[in-house]
Order: sequence, then C-alpha cells, then structure tokens
Amino acid sequence: MNPNNETNEILSLYSPTPNIQWIEENFDNNCQFDGPAYSLSGKENIIEIFRAISVYTKSMKVEKSVSSVSNRDIHIDANFLITFKYISWYPLKMRLLLVVHKNFENKITRFEENIFMESLIQNIPLVNYMYFQLVKPSFGYLMVKMGMLSKIKVENHMMLKQSSHKLNDSHEQKNKNNQHHEPTMSEMIKEKMKEAAINSEEDHHHDEDSHKNHSTTNNKKSKENEKKSTHRKQAMSAQPITN
Repeated sequence: MNPNNETNEILSLYSPTPNIQWIEENFDNNCQFDGPAYSLSGKENIIEIFRAISVYTKSMKVEKSVSSVSNRDIHIDANFLITFKYISWYPLKMRLLLVVHKNFENKITRFEENIFMESLIQNIPLVNYMYFQLVKPSFGYLMVKMGMLSKIKVENHMMLKQSSHKLNDSHEQKNKNNQHHEPTMSEMIKEKMKEAAINSEEDHHHDEDSHKNHSTTNNKKSKENEKKSTHRKQAMSAQPITN
C-alpha cells in the first residue's frame, strides 16, 4: 500500500462514518489500542471505539497533518476541527499525535493516540489567554534565567578548578626546587619521642650514680667512725688505773 494512502486511511477513521472494512483488513486480531483515557486490545474492540465517534460528534475534519512513514512505523501529527452534537454552534480544535506499529505481515499490532492538551486549552477563551499570554511566557522566561544561572555556576566551577590545578602545580614545583627536606608531622613526633626516651635513660643513669656515690660516702664515714672508736678504746686501755 502507498504510504500516503495508508496515512489518509488512518485519518479517515476519525469520522462519524469510519471505514470499518479497512480496520478488519489491516489490523491484527490482537492489536493493542492506547488512548488518552483508556487502553484495550483486540480488533473487535477497536472497531467499536471508532464506531462510537458517531455517537458524540456531528463532524470531524482534518485541518492539516504531517506524517512520517517507515517500514514498521507510522507517525501522524494532525489537527482536527470537531463539531460535537450537543454544542454544534462551537467547533473545537484538537491536535492528535498518532503512532502506529506494524509487524512483518504488515498488520497493525499497536495503535497509540495522544492528545496535545494545549490544543484543548486554546478552545477556552479566558483560560486560553491566561495560559498562552501569561503562564507560558513566564515559564519560558524563568527557564532562560535558570539556564543563565546554571551557566554562571559552571563557569565559576571551572575557574575554581583551574585555580586549584595551578596551586597544586605551583606547590609541586616548589617541593621539587626545595632541597631541604622538611620533616613531616609524624617524623617530628617520632623524633620528640626518641629525645624523651634518651633523656629518661640519662636521668635513670644519673640517679643510679648518685645512689652509688651516696652509698660509698656512707661506707667511708662508717669506717672512719670505727677507726676513731678503736683509737679511743686503745687510749683508755693504756691509761694507768689510780686508787
């Protein structure tokens, strides 16, 4: 089938009088249908979905459409002008995006129908003005400002990163040029502990020497006292005894 003819046949289904025979010939028996508010499967159910259009619409016309066709997929972006039976004096505009998937037998296995909500909003006069003239431009302005803020943050981050790299390079170069080795904190702590151990050992030896000297002095004094006591005894024994 010619791709353009196939696209036209799909668009013609959106009518109070859809071509049911074309659905029977080109849809797979287990075809999946996904709409804005419902999802179902089976060719017979899909036929009833398109038959239901005649219940609530008086007419449904395609104003313009753009399609993209490949071997297994069809994408259609279409604008419809719909006249409902109960508000026939006020036609509504609606934009649909249709995505159709086919299998190797060229049968439609999945039919997706998506409604652009903006196309419905434009049908409500006051809401239309508020959304398209106030809300949407404001959000656009806000997004631009957020993008500019993000750009400034990225630039500042890059500048800080470059400055950090320069400082690191300068520090590394300084370390290379500096021949004197500056001890690290752990090395300084080890050196202090070693000095403290040496001082403690010297104090211990000094105490031992002092103790030995004190003992030697006491021994000398004791010997001298013994000698003096011996001399006194000898002197007393040498004196004559008088009556």
